[in-house]
Amino acid sequence: MVQPAEQPWTGASLRQAREEVGLTLDKMAKRIGVSKSHLGNIETGLRRPTKEMIERVLAVVRRETVLRRTVLGAMAGIPVGGAGVLSDPQSAEMALRYALWLGDQGQLAEASSWYDIAADLAKVSGDSTTEAYVMARTATRRFYEGWSPSRTISQVQRALGTSRHPRVVVEANAALVQVHAKQGSYQAARAATHAMLNAAQSDEDRIRAGVFVNYMTCMVGPPAKAPKVFEAYAAELRANRVWHHEAHVYQGMALVRAGDRTGVRVALDAVSALGQEIRVVGVGVSDLLTHVTWADDDVDELRSFAKA
Repeated sequence: MVQPAEQPWTGASLRQAREEVGLTLDKMAKRIGVSKSHLGNIETGLRRPTKEMIERVLAVVRRETVLRRTVLGAMAGIPVGGAGVLSDPQSAEMALRYALWLGDQGQLAEASSWYDIAADLAKVSGDSTTEAYVMARTATRRFYEGWSPSRTISQVQRALGTSRHPRVVVEANAALVQVHAKQGSYQAARAATHAMLNAAQSDEDRIRAGVFVNYMTCMVGPPAKAPKVFEAYAAELRANRVWHHEAHVYQGMALVRAGDRTGVRVALDAVSALGQEIRVVGVGVSDLLTHVTWADDDVDELRSFAKA
């Protein structure tokens, strides 16, 4: 039982609180922004916890407690009872969608916590497809949010080792397309898009594949092919409003890569028409700007939408 905030906290009681909500030392350290060794020294009594440290740990503990008891049940609309809300795959997917939304808003620290929560819930659910899909979708997004290529690829391998469901294969290869495209490897990125297309069975899978064929072609493929790809996957790209505008941003990149300065205006029109700041679209803007070698008003305006 977590003790009231007004009572004195020691390293041992902080460890007890952490363990009560099922967080490992490593996960708690990451969530409060300190090293694992530093937190371990506090929990074992080698260091005294500061007031700030206590407050940060308690904030995580309180959120985790509320999450596991009420929030996901309400979000997923699953009645508590029987196997319980935490054992249902829908809870993991709902937590994942919330993590993605947080990432879109640029709240990367909170998104990171919810990716971990989604992974925990997926594992508890016992559904290997859900567990693998959460791994794969997390790899795709977290590469945008700071994961290294090696860590992303490792997560993809874990996902594919857990399930080879078409949905998992599609998403796992989406992560690989990003890694290879960022590294400038056209052949490897192209192979990953082919794997997505070959595995796709549902409309959702085909839409996802179309988005990444456009991304790959504009990032590292022959720029002249980009308009043809956009036309070939027009229906898929229009299925999701954010992805549609993001696709236009990358089409603008293809124009810039070909030496056509109007690509900046194409991208600027796309982000302006979107009407909201979505971080993944802002990353696309940043990708485009790496190819811009001139300065003008359109470039300056587009730069205001860029995200690191």
